[in-house]
Amino acid sequence: MSNVRSLDSDRVSYNNILNSVLELLDLYSLGTKHRAAEKRLHVVEELNQLMDTNELLLRPEFKGIPQQLKSIFKEHGKPLEEQKELIISFLEELKELLEEHYRRVSIEELTCLLQDGAEHSESSLVKIYNQTNALISHLITLGMPTSECYLLCRNFLIKRRPHIAFLDAFNSLANNVTITAQKYSVKLSLDNKALYELLTQTSVVTLGECQFTVQEREENDRSYIINSTIHVHSISFSAARDIAEKKLMQAIDLFSYFLGKNQISILVKADITDENGQTKNLPRFDKDLENSLDRWIDDDLSVYMDAVTHLRKKGSQKTSNKISAAFRFFQNGVNEKGLESRFTAFWSALESLTLIEENSNLKHDEHVINAVLPCIAMDYPLKQLFAFRGCAKALEWEPINLNDSHFTIQSSNLGEIYTALKNADFVEEVNRRLETYPYAQFRFSKFIGLCSSPFELAQKIEAHQRKVELHINRLYRIRNAIVHNATSHERLELLVVNLEHYLRSTLNALFYTVEKSSSITSSEEAFIRYQYEANKIFEEMDPSLKEPERNREGNQRSIRGGTVRVSDIMLINWLSMHG
Repeated sequence: MSNVRSLDSDRVSYNNILNSVLELLDLYSLGTKHRAAEKRLHVVEELNQLMDTNELLLRPEFKGIPQQLKSIFKEHGKPLEEQKELIISFLEELKELLEEHYRRVSIEELTCLLQDGAEHSESSLVKIYNQTNALISHLITLGMPTSECYLLCRNFLIKRRPHIAFLDAFNSLANNVTITAQKYSVKLSLDNKALYELLTQTSVVTLGECQFTVQEREENDRSYIINSTIHVHSISFSAARDIAEKKLMQAIDLFSYFLGKNQISILVKADITDENGQTKNLPRFDKDLENSLDRWIDDDLSVYMDAVTHLRKKGSQKTSNKISAAFRFFQNGVNEKGLESRFTAFWSALESLTLIEENSNLKHDEHVINAVLPCIAMDYPLKQLFAFRGCAKALEWEPINLNDSHFTIQSSNLGEIYTALKNADFVEEVNRRLETYPYAQFRFSKFIGLCSSPFELAQKIEAHQRKVELHINRLYRIRNAIVHNATSHERLELLVVNLEHYLRSTLNALFYTVEKSSSITSSEEAFIRYQYEANKIFEEMDPSLKEPERNREGNQRSIRGGTVRVSDIMLINWLSMHG
């Protein structure tokens, strides 16, 4: 879940109970500005879902506050605004309790689930998965780098020595993630001649929380070392380094003002000392998270080139400019070093690409949501099937017998693979081959189970779509904070990768739609057509979508009872397009 090459759907969720509490407190601090009341409703929807699904919040350590908040949120009227002082009071206390207790109670729960060999039932595995996801997400909110989460799992669990029992290794990992937050002193060094000479001439040695000293140079020494000492409060040595680097970067921003284009970089190693005097010399081991799913097929570049050429020839200059701008912003997002710059570049590409009607009353986030959500919804089965085919390639599977013929997953298109996953014997053989890969078996089994039920798959995609909509709202809030308030967001890494994934999915949807119909002459027209096609596919899988909201529940009961016909023929035809 914290691996740099994880699939987007396997990567740890950005949101967790502590993050939601912090977001809601932040939105309360805005009062009525910037549509804050509307945004609070979005955050509370997610907060309610988290409180409903996380049984740890029933523990006495949290004093029943989650239950009291849920009760207040359900009251008539506008409790979020009418009782904001009470809600803020509860949120502040819950924040402190989560920071103090959540890691420990989560580890206790996971230990119970894992000891004596994990029960291999679906419900037990789901609990382990959800609690692990929530714990890692919580650690990231507390400031632990994703790279440290990954290295802890790798060093203690994945690469443990054969004579070390799993639970002993897990307990060692647990000790490292439940260390009480404390003060750390971090020494980071810079090597820059111009800055060295500048600081030797100034009488001030402190900037913000950074104290600077210039290191004496020896004869023939080619380096110009400036040491900085920064005191931080964190939950681990690596987290302390991460926080200190961000504070030092703020100081470097000011130095750059005086030094112009002179490049100032932080040296790789850092000396970090905790309250007990223990010092560790840590190198920087962060790597950028990747959107690593291998989804390019042989003809994808041809599709993109043909579609772009078509839009430039048949479309307006505005359309041509939009496409060029989207790819230019995308390149900025890939190549920029700063996370804020990458984030705003990806958002600008998405916003430029998805603006359907410039004179409409839709707000910026709303027109992004309107265009992106159908793309992400249709991308859900795509990425699952691409991942499944990629797994078969990586494990070099032999053909599987299917209806008295040999079916080769690696060379089949996605529609054929999806159809094969409806066959019970085929699925049984897949599960047998995945027995020695329990995580892959667990993750794929959830999707495979949906392939034989178009209605359940449609329900899953609809829930995923709503989750993405709320996440896009979050991305827009953070974009505005960066652009308008110059706020440096502390946990952008996961969000940058999420945003890049949404942009890639949207570009893919655009160009495949243009390839299907040569009459399309603009990105606006392509997204309108794509939305129509997606609606038709999902209405075939879940006919209740055609009904007014008040009639949907009754129609869904009829579908589950088998009295209303559902089908996924249109989905299969659409999947078959994708190689």
